Amino acid sequence: YLMSQEQIDRINELARQSIETAKIASKQGWEQTIMAGSGAFRGVIEAERAFELLTLGAYYKYSSTAFVTFRSRVTESIAQQMLLSHDCMEIKQAPNPHDIIWNNVAIPRSQIKMRNFITNISLIVGSVFWSSLVSSIDTFASLINLPHSQQNLLAAGFMLGLLMVLPVIFDFISRYYEGIKLESEIQDILFQRYFFFQIMNVYVTVGFSSGD
Repeated sequence: YLMSQEQIDRINELARQSIETAKIASKQGWEQTIMAGSGAFRGVIEAERAFELLTLGAYYKYSSTAFVTFRSRVTESIAQQMLLSHDCMEIKQAPNPHDIIWNNVAIPRSQIKMRNFITNISLIVGSVFWSSLVSSIDTFASLINLPHSQQNLLAAGFMLGLLMVLPVIFDFISRYYEGIKLESEIQDILFQRYFFFQIMNVYVTVGFSSGD
């Protein structure tokens, strides 16, 4: 059976089209594979970055804080009032140099916000179990063979000692874990959290007293 030249050309054209279609499909499949791989890689990077923010801290080359010195009060006032967007920049009047914790200046603001959020959630959860701690102290005091008045005094002494340790713990968390950059901000956060735990202590103590 002999084929004409036209049939041979038609077969060659179909073969060429099949090869081109296979090449295009292979290229698209490779591109989708690369996109899927890059997406998975970005997911791993984001998870690693979130883990670093929560634990060891982010690796950063540049500080998110800058200090600008002006030669006149007019230019300083103009710079504070000419902020065009609050998304990427926050302008404040420079604090006292003695109020700045210089070891925390280079910490990114995103890390501070995330760690502050995690710390607040942890403290709220911890305050829920504050009643269990108070009951444990009362139980420990009752196990000691002492008069009831001395047991109450011992339990109150344990609670006062624990309340005295709380400011040190809050200061350590704010300074070394959250990375707060100003001493005054650390004191404000410390007072707020300590006041919250004092309210919880009063609430729990009154609840136990009424229960007895």
